[in-house]
Amino acid sequence: MKRFTDRVVLAVGGGMDRDGWSNGAAAAVSYAREGAQVAVIDLSEEAANATVAEIASENGEAVAIVGDVTSLASVEAAVPNRSTRSAESTCSITTSASRPWVGPSNSPKSSFSPPSI
Repeated sequence: MKRFTDRVVLAVGGGMDRDGWSNGAAAAVSYAREGAQVAVIDLSEEAANATVAEIASENGEAVAIVGDVTSLASVEAAVPNRSTRSAESTCSITTSASRPWVGPSNSPKSSFSPPSI
């Protein structure tokens, strides 16, 4: 049995970029090769779909989800009830890069609170 059979992996930033492979796409495909069902989350639907197509070409299971990980509301809207079938457990990988002007590093510390898990 493969190491990630019956598991769902959320590959945040998992889309392929215009030049081909990204770190996130490589990780998403690697998890799929190990049996994971992969939810590819990316800002770009085209990029997420490219990774899903690569996974499908190897008979893996994946779904593309458009979402902005710098926005909690975007993530909450994109992720609920997203799995291709019931799964034993979930893991998440994050390889996304945000623009330097987005996110908590440029916000006053008092206005940033990480989401509860």
